[in-house]
Amino acid sequence: MSTIAASIFSIRDIDLTDSYAVLVGYYVKSYMTDLASYAALLLTLNPIRGVHGVDINYGYPLISSQALYYNFGTAMSVSINPTRHMAIVGLPIENYVILLSINTTSLYYSEWTLNVTARYATVHNAIVGMGRSVVWLDNATVAITVLTVPDRPWSELEVWVYDIDKLSKGPLFAFPNNQQIISLGLPRFLHMLSWSGNLLILTDKDIVLFVPSTLAGFSSVWDIYPSSNNIIFNPTQCVAGTYKNTSNFGPCTVCPPQTKNPGKQPCTECELCAPTSFCPLGSVDDVSLDVYPSYTQTFSYPDSLDINNYDDLLVQNIFTIGYSRRCIVISPLFWTIIVIILCYIVWFLMTLPKRCKYSKGHSHRKRIKRFFKKTNIVNEGERWVGGLFSFGIIALFGFTCWFASEFLNLYPIETSGMSYVQCDDTVRNAVFESALQLPLPNPDGKQ
Repeated sequence: MSTIAASIFSIRDIDLTDSYAVLVGYYVKSYMTDLASYAALLLTLNPIRGVHGVDINYGYPLISSQALYYNFGTAMSVSINPTRHMAIVGLPIENYVILLSINTTSLYYSEWTLNVTARYATVHNAIVGMGRSVVWLDNATVAITVLTVPDRPWSELEVWVYDIDKLSKGPLFAFPNNQQIISLGLPRFLHMLSWSGNLLILTDKDIVLFVPSTLAGFSSVWDIYPSSNNIIFNPTQCVAGTYKNTSNFGPCTVCPPQTKNPGKQPCTECELCAPTSFCPLGSVDDVSLDVYPSYTQTFSYPDSLDINNYDDLLVQNIFTIGYSRRCIVISPLFWTIIVIILCYIVWFLMTLPKRCKYSKGHSHRKRIKRFFKKTNIVNEGERWVGGLFSFGIIALFGFTCWFASEFLNLYPIETSGMSYVQCDDTVRNAVFESALQLPLPNPDGKQ
């Protein structure tokens, strides 16, 4: 006898074999007439009689006044696989499917049973209406409709194909997809039928879609010029860069990395690329790495200067002499020392006639002393020696102005070049600060 006691049973779907049938629908308990629950019934066909039932309600019961009247929201579906003695039930209002095991091995109908073996609900919160129509494609796979799928440009509803033994791992593929499009706007799938792996879909636009199962290396694609309301998808060879190693109505799969498919013939398995070639996902041919030499596109994150005060930078630049030839040539201190040495030579030549009492050079010495007194910027022309060493101060001041001008041109860093007035040509007129520095390798060994 049935394991459910019902005063009312409202059928929503039925599937049958040669000897039995499975019905799914809503039933109302005789002692709780305000609520309705989901149930599945096992019937014999000769004679027609209910032999077993099972409650498949895993959520809250529905109000009986709403559940007993057929509408789009209270739809259910069922499909039997007689080979595996299983049935799959879709409950779109609850957004899950249920697997039932069917035991009809006994000669006595009273011993036939119907039991729940598994329940699967999609993990995607944005997806609703799962299981409005369910069909077995073969003994290993099932097709399940999903009503609302977000971010899909080709359809408002999809068919998801699952491995029945691996429901929790997600669908094998979905239809339609980017290879198998439907040029009907956004159709809604009302019902599905399947035989020998072929799929027949009835849409809400009064159009029937027939998607045939194809051999390995082919997929079924939309007919560019459909001639009637009965649209038949055409078998087409997998495009270059894809393959298909199973017989079903689904799409081709892109070739994995280091494999290729030139697309010259039906492809059931992608060819291996040469070990030294570049073959990314979906390759159609080998690309030699010698043709495209690799190079590092990373660069060291710029560091701020240890000294970021301009006065300190100026003093450091003036009183520093590097070790390389370039650093010595552009050093202000080096040229100041040269000028001071020349001043000492001139001073020595000026004192030599006086010590040697050379009278002819006395007039020349006076003219030179007047010139140096006029150039004296140290003590306002009081001593000619101050004018002599003023040239060293002028040389130092000239280099200071040059440094100021060049340092100003180092900003902004996007348009500036390297520094020509400092020994360190990487100095920039900027302060860098960032909390994000990626540890990328660089040829200079920095990160």
